[in-house]
Amino acid sequence: MKNPIEVRKIQVAGKSSLAVTIPKRWAEVLGINAGNPVYLEFRGYEIAVLPALMVHEVETQRVIEVKPGESSDSVIRRVISAFIKGAQVIRVMFTGSVDRELIDEVTREISVRVPIVETISYGNGEVKVTVLSPTSNMPIKSFIARMSNVVSGMFKDALSLIKIDPEERLSMARDIMDRDYDVDRNYMLIHRLINMAVNGLISVRSVEIDDRPELLSCLLVSKSLERSGDHSWRIAQWMLEIGSINEDVADLILALGDEVSDLHKSAVSSFLSRDVDKAQAVLDMRNNIAQRRVEVSNMLKAYNITGPLNLVIESIGRLAAYAYDIAEITLDTYL
Repeated sequence: MKNPIEVRKIQVAGKSSLAVTIPKRWAEVLGINAGNPVYLEFRGYEIAVLPALMVHEVETQRVIEVKPGESSDSVIRRVISAFIKGAQVIRVMFTGSVDRELIDEVTREISVRVPIVETISYGNGEVKVTVLSPTSNMPIKSFIARMSNVVSGMFKDALSLIKIDPEERLSMARDIMDRDYDVDRNYMLIHRLINMAVNGLISVRSVEIDDRPELLSCLLVSKSLERSGDHSWRIAQWMLEIGSINEDVADLILALGDEVSDLHKSAVSSFLSRDVDKAQAVLDMRNNIAQRRVEVSNMLKAYNITGPLNLVIESIGRLAAYAYDIAEITLDTYL
């Protein structure tokens, strides 16, 4: 559209309202006419006008056609994409001969991996997924706090396996790894709500965010938490490949883990509370954590320890790095 910016005067419209006219050609592009309802959204230093009819016409149903030979992972990835984009109904259509085993696997994976699914039904070569409609109040930061709590628990429990008899680690490790599904589901829900807010399907205030730019910060923080969950999952997995460890080595690794765990909690807390001083304090711990990692690495060398335990130390370092990322996001957003 040419001339996307025009200057219009504000006019008086009654005792408690002001009015501004919209260029006719703009209205024609949006398909709105006199008498049509619109949503007004306050965005800090601007006001957005969202055509209500257009909002309701946004795609709420997504059809996914499964090609012969397509893997369940590919199908689930497309289901997740449709969910994140805000589809309320997702229909998975299996073309060609019906592979009942694939349908059962896809149905099972959806029920485990996709959040707020109300119903899953299948028949005649189709899986139909109905997603719960968002309530009037779904605060994004409460889901971020939940993600943080789950990741913290996974991380601490995964490291604690180092002092448990190797023969008794399996059931605990599986429980820790299963919790990663909860982290992923919360991340997908946050991503979905942000997409819906950006596209005008829900208001920014319904997710309890004051300024639209803060949505991006929430997405970045939740992604850092999702990655932290992945590394906690990996620590639990690698612990299954590690035998008994010297007690001094185990104590030093656990001490490093405690420091990183506290760092993670402080970083998330700084973002949720908009506390830039706490965020800066997290960043100030970089040299201290780096020195602790050097001490652990030196001890591993002294005991000639190689293999999976070094990968555990690397993942501990990655969690510290994600904590620094969250602290930097906090400063960039609220400073």
